[in-house]
Amino acid sequence: MLNGLALLGWNPPHREDPNVLAEGASGFLKHEVLDMSEMEQIFNISKVGKSGVKFEEKKLEFLNAMHIRNLFTYYEEASEKKGCLDMWRDVLLETLPSNLHSKIRATSDLKMTRVMDMMKTRIHFYSDLLNHTYFWEQPSYDTARGKKFLRKLHQPDSVKIEILKDLIHLLKVSAGGNVINAEQVNKICSMYLHENQDRGFKNEDVFFLLRYAVTGNPVGAPTGDICEVIGL
Repeated sequence: MLNGLALLGWNPPHREDPNVLAEGASGFLKHEVLDMSEMEQIFNISKVGKSGVKFEEKKLEFLNAMHIRNLFTYYEEASEKKGCLDMWRDVLLETLPSNLHSKIRATSDLKMTRVMDMMKTRIHFYSDLLNHTYFWEQPSYDTARGKKFLRKLHQPDSVKIEILKDLIHLLKVSAGGNVINAEQVNKICSMYLHENQDRGFKNEDVFFLLRYAVTGNPVGAPTGDICEVIGL
């Protein structure tokens, strides 16, 4: 919020930097993400004006999403990674229902790191995590978003069930009793899609449907990654 408010009427240095301007829209927006210490260092009252000031809610959402991503970005140091992981677990405990807390605490660091790395780039607010509780509980399919997603799929319900049964069988055979990995999921789904292209199957009929079956959510991380972390 402070980052967004500061940019209302303030023209920070990067907006006049030709190298930044040459990066295009996506590169430019990354320079708009400033923490408090950065703003304290570069703020100049002479660069503040009221002309052309426009409040954009989507801009605030973008900035918040980028701050979340940056907060949980770690590099090679084990202590840095552990610090991010501890903060992430605390956020989950503060945000998600109390009936999930014991499972969140019991989740291994390895699995929690995978969850953090998948979700930190896909949420705008911590409250968005409420749509991704499937990591710790059985998914719910009785939601407005889920029903809307299923209606958008062109295949009849009987074919959807057939697709899921086929995929689960193929994936279990491929895993051979071991934990399925993302590469296996992606390969089998791609092969199944190719072998059934004469039936008019599309990505959403295979990849998206499998993700929905596993999570109860029509959107989220790539299907293979989700299946590897959650299982079948």
